[in-house]
Amino acid sequence: MLDLCAAIPTILRPGGISLEALRAIVPQVQPPTIRTANTHDKTAYKAPGQLLVHYSPTVPTFLFEGSIEAIRIAMLAEVQRRQQMGEQVGVLLADEDLAAFQDNGAFVYSLGKAHAPEQIAARLFAGLRTLEEAGVQVILCRSFGEQGLGMAVRDRLLKAAGGKVIYV
Repeated sequence: MLDLCAAIPTILRPGGISLEALRAIVPQVQPPTIRTANTHDKTAYKAPGQLLVHYSPTVPTFLFEGSIEAIRIAMLAEVQRRQQMGEQVGVLLADEDLAAFQDNGAFVYSLGKAHAPEQIAARLFAGLRTLEEAGVQVILCRSFGEQGLGMAVRDRLLKAAGGKVIYV
């Protein structure tokens, strides 16, 4: 969703058209304002889905960001830590991550190829629902970057996680 009424055109909510594609038509368009769990502004929202929590699962969800290898290591450690506490853990990841998560006892849902944001976006909400219906007590998800449609994917993941990001 794009705000063209402002002095500087701004993306209100990332979607199916990337920032790069929009800039080819409207060069000055700006990315959306990043809202965090600490954002307490009183300004009205101009579009649906701008709240920090939107379409989130009922179980706690955490988004891991950093290098792919650091994300895998941190997610595997968190799976192990939570399993030791008796929790069932669900993980959302890419096909390329599957080998690292084999036989670790977590419920694994692959969103597709990491370099195919269209596929990841199309499977995201089904993945969250599937893990939730499997009875997991927590969902861990990796980041997929912010290039192209990755910005829209990250926006949805950030909202599903309610702003809970683990930077590694």
